[in-house]
Amino acid sequence: MAPLFESFPVLCTERLILRRLRVEDAQALFPVFSDAETLRYWASAAHRSFDETRTMIDGILQAEADGTGIEWGVTWRGDDTVMAKVCHHRWTREHFRSEIGYIVRRDLWRRGIATEALRAILDFGFSRMALHSTEAQLDPGNVPSIRVLEGLGFVREAHLHENFFNGTRFSDTLIYSLLASAALPR
Repeated sequence: MAPLFESFPVLCTERLILRRLRVEDAQALFPVFSDAETLRYWASAAHRSFDETRTMIDGILQAEADGTGIEWGVTWRGDDTVMAKVCHHRWTREHFRSEIGYIVRRDLWRRGIATEALRAILDFGFSRMALHSTEAQLDPGNVPSIRVLEGLGFVREAHLHENFFNGTRFSDTLIYSLLASAALPR
């Protein structure tokens, strides 16, 4: 598949810069991806080394090169240190749909970072990627993420029972969706 864009789209919000991830961001992202509480509802196990985080970033950059997804590192304006990441992954161009994902460093929870960054990538997805809809999949226990999604206009479409094995147990998945026609205006 062809690359998504000729040059990587840097997105700016009132407080944030969303930029391409770099391998050297592993140092800033390792604390996020090695924290068991942050990953409580994440689909993979906590990273045990910087190498695992570097490998994750390599995979992100490969998906971008392959044209199957795009992920941004999230920084404060004026500070280039990555504190979160957001993405459109599992982009199925033939159906004009993607799945979003996001994670924020735990000491920065409840500051509106996820909402602000997601609003930027949703606007980008509907305007520049020609998405008709996007979805988010999450654990029913992840109430803060449910609130973020619902605040952005997402609607719950499905509750899949024990469909995901996280390595130790089966868990449920909620599927939320947002149509371009229902997206909140900026």
